[in-house]
Amino acid sequence: MEQNIPETINNSIIVNNLNHLGIEFLLNNENELDEEILNPETLIALLASSKESRFRLVLIPLFIQHPNLASKVPLVYQNLAPSAKITLQFYYSAAMFLQQKYKDRLVSLSSYESNLPMIFENQLDFELGDNPEDNLRKLSQNHQLISGRLINWYGTYEHAMKRLLMHWECVLE
Repeated sequence: MEQNIPETINNSIIVNNLNHLGIEFLLNNENELDEEILNPETLIALLASSKESRFRLVLIPLFIQHPNLASKVPLVYQNLAPSAKITLQFYYSAAMFLQQKYKDRLVSLSSYESNLPMIFENQLDFELGDNPEDNLRKLSQNHQLISGRLINWYGTYEHAMKRLLMHWECVLE
């Protein structure tokens, strides 16, 4: 059964919920501040199902900054449409590998909580190694194959991480 995602939800609600969680990745273009609080499952489903790439990409900083949300991923994943499942699978996995790759910087810049657990190992279609950089590159290649989109997924993942790190560095100054 697919997730029942409200089609009329305003993007400002999503942005405000992200800001409430400390994820200042997107700007709210709306003048009004909608105070509706979404449950984590709905927020993850909305991001994974969004037609806008900037909303899908925010899954990476969301999981890195809130690794406790990993527990919500399997249930959300089960109820998503196929294209949203691909998005969630790859962006969650990218967040996990990026967290491993940048662990030292994350520890120095934030209240690093815990490692994201492996959730999609059986769906990754490649053998995991010990090097998060290599795993990230393999993931990006598989993302191209499965999505059918010749996008620089590796650069996309890194972009999300670099924006998160820059934000945290600015906050600490």
